[in-house]
Amino acid sequence: MRRLEEQILTEKYRRIEGKLTFSVRLAELSVAPGEAAEGAFTIFASQEEIPAQGYVLTKDERMECKTEWFNGVQEKIVYRFCADGLQEGDSLQGQFLIISDYGEYTLPWKVTVRREAAAGIAGKVSTLAGFTELARTDWKTAVQFFYSKSFAEICKKEGEKTWLLYRGLSAGYYNSSNVETFLEENGCKQALTFTAAKPEIQVKDVQETVREELQILKNGWGPVSLKVQTEDDFLFLEKNRIGEDDFLGNLCRLPVYISEEKLHDGKNFGTVTVSWSRGSFLVGVTAIRRKTGLSAETEKKSRQKKYTIRLTELYLKLRAKQIDLADWQEKVRECVEELAVLDRKSIVPKLFSAQLLLTENKTEETGWMLKQLRPMLEGESPAVVSYYLYLTTLYDKREEYVKRAAARVEEIYTRYPEEWRIAWLMLFLSHEINRSTYRKWQFLQEQFQKGCVSPLLYQEAVLLLNADPALLTGLDPIVRRVLVYGARKGLLNENLCGQAAELACREKYFEPVLFEILERSWEKKQSPDILQAICSLLIKGNKCEQKWHVWYERGVENKLRVTRLYEYYLLSTDLSRDIEPPKSVLLYFAYQCNLDWEYAAWLYSCVERCKTKDPELYITYKPEMDHFLLDCLNKGRINRHLSWLYRENLPALAFDKAQGETITSLLGSTEIVLNRKECRKLIVVHRRLKGEETYWLQDGKACVSVYDPEDLLFTEDEEQNRRLVTVDRKELLSFQDAVSAWGMEALREWGTESIAFLLEAEKRKLSELDQIAVWTKLCTNRQLEDVYGQELRCRLAVWLSEQEKNKELNAFLRTLSKEQIAEKDRLCMARLMILHGFYDKAYEWLAGQCFCKLEPAELMRLCSRLLAKESHLEEKRLMLLCAQAALNGKYDDRILQYLADAYEGSCSELEVLLQAAKNFEIDIWKINRKLLVQLLFTGQDVTERMDLLRDYINAGGSPELEEAFLYRCAYANVILKQPIHRYMVQMILRLCRWGAKVSRLCKIAALQYYAKNKGLLEEKNRGQVAKIVRELFEENCLLPVLQQFADLVPEVWEILDKTFVVYEGEPEKQLVLNYRRVEGELAEAQYHEMELPCVCDGIYAAGFILFPGERLQYYITVSERPEKILENGMLLAQEEAAEAMQGRYAWLYEMAQAQLLQEDLSAQKERTQNYLYTAFCAKRLFGMLK
Repeated sequence: MRRLEEQILTEKYRRIEGKLTFSVRLAELSVAPGEAAEGAFTIFASQEEIPAQGYVLTKDERMECKTEWFNGVQEKIVYRFCADGLQEGDSLQGQFLIISDYGEYTLPWKVTVRREAAAGIAGKVSTLAGFTELARTDWKTAVQFFYSKSFAEICKKEGEKTWLLYRGLSAGYYNSSNVETFLEENGCKQALTFTAAKPEIQVKDVQETVREELQILKNGWGPVSLKVQTEDDFLFLEKNRIGEDDFLGNLCRLPVYISEEKLHDGKNFGTVTVSWSRGSFLVGVTAIRRKTGLSAETEKKSRQKKYTIRLTELYLKLRAKQIDLADWQEKVRECVEELAVLDRKSIVPKLFSAQLLLTENKTEETGWMLKQLRPMLEGESPAVVSYYLYLTTLYDKREEYVKRAAARVEEIYTRYPEEWRIAWLMLFLSHEINRSTYRKWQFLQEQFQKGCVSPLLYQEAVLLLNADPALLTGLDPIVRRVLVYGARKGLLNENLCGQAAELACREKYFEPVLFEILERSWEKKQSPDILQAICSLLIKGNKCEQKWHVWYERGVENKLRVTRLYEYYLLSTDLSRDIEPPKSVLLYFAYQCNLDWEYAAWLYSCVERCKTKDPELYITYKPEMDHFLLDCLNKGRINRHLSWLYRENLPALAFDKAQGETITSLLGSTEIVLNRKECRKLIVVHRRLKGEETYWLQDGKACVSVYDPEDLLFTEDEEQNRRLVTVDRKELLSFQDAVSAWGMEALREWGTESIAFLLEAEKRKLSELDQIAVWTKLCTNRQLEDVYGQELRCRLAVWLSEQEKNKELNAFLRTLSKEQIAEKDRLCMARLMILHGFYDKAYEWLAGQCFCKLEPAELMRLCSRLLAKESHLEEKRLMLLCAQAALNGKYDDRILQYLADAYEGSCSELEVLLQAAKNFEIDIWKINRKLLVQLLFTGQDVTERMDLLRDYINAGGSPELEEAFLYRCAYANVILKQPIHRYMVQMILRLCRWGAKVSRLCKIAALQYYAKNKGLLEEKNRGQVAKIVRELFEENCLLPVLQQFADLVPEVWEILDKTFVVYEGEPEKQLVLNYRRVEGELAEAQYHEMELPCVCDGIYAAGFILFPGERLQYYITVSERPEKILENGMLLAQEEAAEAMQGRYAWLYEMAQAQLLQEDLSAQKERTQNYLYTAFCAKRLFGMLK
């Protein structure tokens, strides 16, 4: 301000017609969090010859103008902004106030706190959409940026759901799969999938190593990591891993090689598995190899084998009486004919034909055929010879021949005991074997021990056991193979099934083969004995899976007496089903229950549901059930069934505080059941708590703590890949209704240290004392998530204020720190601090805040108390706070005095403060002087502000400033032709009377005022006015206004005959007046030049004697630039001046005017005589002395 005063007092005022412009419409600056940055804008003055002078102010304490003063036509203004305490993405706005001699201007500014890139890797990514685009173009960089603090801040601002997702998926480090899951769950991309262009690769007639292509199609974008593998020896892959570089567009062509050396003849089947983190698919490969010269023989053997197997199957059906004879004969004939065609030299098809003829009772034809075939036996195998002998016994049934043929076969068998075909024929020929069923069973066992696995012998064994089940005395491996064959073929009869069941009950261990035998036996006949054997066998094998429950359930329904049947009934029960077990089960466990706690809880929940239906049973269970529940509570156990039992039974029981604390810790427990049984870990990310909780899944189930519907659940695999659990989960509420069971009062006594209780209580309406205790305890808990903790503390403070809990609120505010409250809520906290007397703390919290959001009354209260303590008086923030309050109509004497002494702002603001200060009758000298100086400096109209000058003078103001003010008013009057205030004229006269230095312009203004208002010229001022006129006349400041005071100053009569050319312009310029006289239609040929004298600041004048009819044509130029005309015009004689004069000029003027008007010649003659007489007398009487 001192510099403004010096500027005003040392320089004469010049009216500036132009204005200032700026290089920008909005001064924008980007700054990093916690750092300072500088910016600049340029001020341009429109008048190139008049440099702009002034300074720049701002009303934000963070913004500092480094350029204190500017002076020039083009000036650069440098400013600096400090971003301490601001977060990434914050934006602040304000205005620069430019105070200059061109006037007052405002320029808006905007500062944005930029988001920093992750160590220069990701660049400027400020939104989720920007991150998605980064991931699309540079996935590796996006993954790095995902784990940066900058991206965490982006997620916080994107919303609560996005922030929770980020917390759950950013737990690992540089996990590409989790980043992909994050984008998918936010809807930024679709899941990346892969498919095979062709589901199968087929290659016919492989002659050498063949190269084929596996074409993989990609759908979507994202990281590509495929694993390709095969377990087939004849397939070879070029690579086992496929990445992004292997795809051309959306297609990858992977070479697959088929090795001919490792193919067998015919069709070879293989698969190629393509897998990734989200799925997999299979591509089948079929390769066919044929060898030249061997293909026909191979085909022949294959067909022979086919028809032989067919014949065997038909025979087995016939023996099992599963097909009638005629149907059998027809089908066998077809097979025999095919075999005969395939090998016409072979004797075997012919033997088959002979046996077929025997079944058709064509004995003669059979005999003839056997006779024809006898010579062909030479060189045949023992089995074929034995078969021939067997057929001859069917043809020739004489006892002697049959014995002889049987003996021959037995002899052959003796030589070839490993040939099972001969052994099979022995079953029908040997008298020794068929002597008893036991001997026959022994013979069959011997064959099985030798390794025979022929279905012909197995079926004979089954038929034998069906006929005599008593043969079955044990279940050794041979017997099991026989029985399982019979069971699979449906050959076992009821007696044999019963015998097998009895023997199975004696077994000590579970065998899958035995269970299969019994299960198939049960399907054939649902016998209690078989069911008992099944249940006993399952219990011995400790089979508790749910798939076995159906057998235990059948055993219970059939009231079987099997040890531990009821235990295994429960152990195999699906605990997720709310079913009512049989009464016998409930009675069995009524007095003693040694089940695992989960199954016992399910059992007791069933009893609890039946208490109205069967109260006696419930009473029997009650003591043991209460003991069980207390034991589970002490161990902190919880699941869906226990929670219901707790709610129904524990409120009626008495238990200690430790047990009560356990109850409160179980609040929010929820049982989660997942369809994905392969998952092992379940992660819970809480909205209101820090970190995460990890649970191990058992059979896809886990009991977790979920306090809010917004809490997110994730599964995690061995590679720490996480998936959000949404649609494929089922939530079974566990302990949500505990509050209604016990009541908040009881829970509050136990749960003061339980985070589960505190979170539950925070959502409910409690009594005022309880609410305060709960919220206060919760606010100090270190487990709270930062954002939620900040929000809760703010809510608590507001609630205490609304409930008028001043004592509790004061205690809370006293210990509160800025870090515990979110940036957006700190202003609210500062408001509460002001209301409750924490003025210094509130002042600190307001650093960097937008004061306009506070009520003016609150600001006034804060500022007044700080000023009373004389705190922070030199700080810019306090000044801004006081101004914000006062300019909005809220102030007191302290604030007004502080602002009046030191505030810098616009003229309008200073006037508001000045008026308020006047009303409070405080010292206004400083602010009055400041406003006067600023009005004068900025070139504003001060002609109507005599009140400011009057107050300033009354307070003892300096005459220099008073002179500057008067000069400005005089300039407005003389140059700008604005009216002048009478008080100003009196001030000019008073200063002249005191001998003070008064400018010519002020004197001229006073003279012009009295020239127009002669009636207002008081007698006491006439002398001073005459003095002013005389001084101006003596100083050769000759202007038309002096002619009005010829009556006061006789010297002025010398210029009464003058008509003046007056020009008002820039001072200190040498002007040239170009003129010529014009009389009627005649004008001088040449213009005359003369220097136009400057009689006052910017006022140029020259006088000419003109008579009526004469005119003066002129134009004015600058001596340096004569081609530039500043003004031109035509000057006429002044009638007013002539009328006021007497003497010779007046007579000449009248004579010229009369002649011009062609008046009467007698009148003109009289004026001529008077003029000549006066001229003669003046010449003779006042001539020069010699």
